Amino acid sequence: MNLINKIKLLPSRFWANPDNKEILSASAVILTFKVFTAVTGFLVSVVITRALGTTVAGYYFFMLSAIALLGSISRLGLDQAIVRFMAVANAGGERGKIKLIFSWACRWTLCTSLLMSALLYVFCQFFYARVFNDGGYLMPLLIACLVLPLSNLFTVILQSFQGVKQIVSFAWLNGVERPINLLGLLFIIFVFGAIELEQALLTYLLVNVLVALLGYFLWQKYQKETTERESILAAADIKVKLWHSSMSLWGVACLSIVMGQGAQLLTGFLSSPEQVTYFAVANRVALLVAFMLLAVNGILSPKFAELKADNRSERLQSVYRSSTGLMLLLTTPFMVLVFIFAQEILWLFGNELQPAVKILRLLIAAQFVKVAVGSVGQLLIMSGFEHSQRRNLLLAVAILVLVATLLIPVWGALGAAIAVFCAMSFNNVLGLWQVYKKLNIRLF
Repeated sequence: MNLINKIKLLPSRFWANPDNKEILSASAVILTFKVFTAVTGFLVSVVITRALGTTVAGYYFFMLSAIALLGSISRLGLDQAIVRFMAVANAGGERGKIKLIFSWACRWTLCTSLLMSALLYVFCQFFYARVFNDGGYLMPLLIACLVLPLSNLFTVILQSFQGVKQIVSFAWLNGVERPINLLGLLFIIFVFGAIELEQALLTYLLVNVLVALLGYFLWQKYQKETTERESILAAADIKVKLWHSSMSLWGVACLSIVMGQGAQLLTGFLSSPEQVTYFAVANRVALLVAFMLLAVNGILSPKFAELKADNRSERLQSVYRSSTGLMLLLTTPFMVLVFIFAQEILWLFGNELQPAVKILRLLIAAQFVKVAVGSVGQLLIMSGFEHSQRRNLLLAVAILVLVATLLIPVWGALGAAIAVFCAMSFNNVLGLWQVYKKLNIRLF
């Protein structure tokens, strides 16, 4: 068969595979919500930066990073573990086990989150002024004490919907926070003519209250048919296994969030609030153009867990290859456009953001490497090789912290972007090699 005929047959072969159909259809649902969320998230960043100015906006973005990091630590890896366990239970029709996993994860997450909030409050009140020179970070961190338990509870609910493959609920909840936050910010500006840092932070707090309650209500509605007897029967072995898995995944979750937020936090400690804003805005734009990666990952995690549990290695490799090709095909054009028109895009945030052009382009390059190798991290975790992913992340975080500590005091946010590019590229290439070594799965 000649090359032209082979190319013509590619679409039919793609659609003939039921896994590809499932991934594409589910990704299309998630992508629809992601596009809307990406636009509203972009507008939130524009409103915050223009309304508060680059200095005060740095305090706001610093709070978001602090919540992300402390939230990951206090969730104890449960948000990662429940996706795998719920996916396997859902495939086997064990609804009682799903109910048990959810209730147990919520209780532990709330307890540890409240403890973390209390520790953060004590630190802020009694030690902050003695450690840091800039008191502008104090109010954001105090508000973070209140947001943290709500944000963690919402994350557990969100991951639960992902685990049971309730894609519409997962995608809708994942995209509801930013539009509500945007409406709240615009309402305050409309009423008062301007917005202060405290008002922006309190708006974010109220949004988290609302989405946590909404998510819990939707989950209870989903679980209404589960009987108590099923939950008791499932309790015999699930708690110990879930706890063991979550402890193993805890390090992965913490290191992952350090990879995502560590550079921004280090910029806050080692440089000025303006530099935090430069990095935060550039990073948010870079993440927005990688939305396809997030959309496909929404369905891939439970899919990987199911296929690995059934020892279907050939289908696992096929799903990994197809999803990576799909992400590259749909994401690369947007990345190229943002890379070329980085200066014009940042102009929307104000003239003060023009120094962030190089930062944005570096972060776009880092995201491209991540998309090009595919969901190697999720593949390792959902296949039971979280220890390998933990080692990969540990080495990558060491690179991130070392390079950031050396370069941020000199180059500010640009140094942070260089650190992210080095660490992210290393982590993803190493993950690609680990997927081949542990699972005998090749990308090509």
